[in-house]
Amino acid sequence: MGSTLGWTLVCTALVTSVPAIYYYTRVVIKMIVRQPSDLVNALPDDRPRMIDPQGWTWPHWRFVSPAFYWGSVAVIPFMSLSRETVSPIVRTPAIGSLPITRE
Repeated sequence: MGSTLGWTLVCTALVTSVPAIYYYTRVVIKMIVRQPSDLVNALPDDRPRMIDPQGWTWPHWRFVSPAFYWGSVAVIPFMSLSRETVSPIVRTPAIGSLPITRE
């Protein structure tokens, strides 16, 4: 009544859905529950705090901005040089067709 591949995919989907349902149900419960449990309240407050992820945004932009520049603006002269180099051997194709090389 079905292929082996089909049943394998169905079983795989079912097996991988169980952990996903467990995880996302816990997320929804954490969003709905207003008061923390007694176990959470019993945790000490001297735990180390997590580093603020927004604090590292500006130092990273110092490295990312040149990459954006070199990948977009500064590459234009190299692309035009490449286009000029190839233009004598390749004719501009019509839209939707393959390029035709001159022999």
